[in-house]
Amino acid sequence: QFLEVASQHRKLLELTVYNCDLAIRCTGLVEELVAEGCSAIKARFDKTNTELGDMRIQVHKDHLEYFRMLYLTLGSLTYKKEKRLEEIDRSIRTTHIQLEFCIETFDPVAKKHSDQKKELYARRP
Repeated sequence: QFLEVASQHRKLLELTVYNCDLAIRCTGLVEELVAEGCSAIKARFDKTNTELGDMRIQVHKDHLEYFRMLYLTLGSLTYKKEKRLEEIDRSIRTTHIQLEFCIETFDPVAKKHSDQKKELYARRP
């Protein structure tokens, strides 16, 4: 009877060892699965990060190109505005001289030159 109990106990211990070996094998497989998942996630992250970096550079290039266009347009408009101001100032001086000349000669056109001078001052920013 002792041998029978010992035999049963031995079978139970062998089953426990087998279960432990199986658990170790399953744990190894799960570890391998998790490691593969992590490496896949890292690869995807790296690829996405690279794509985002490329997109960021392209967006910066686009913005720079647009900014350059706006900056050049601003320079052109500023130049045109200054030239227009010079032209208006020159017209004001000419009209003032004509007005003074008309006033000195009692010319009836003086009112026209006076109105023109007022209009030029109104157009000047």
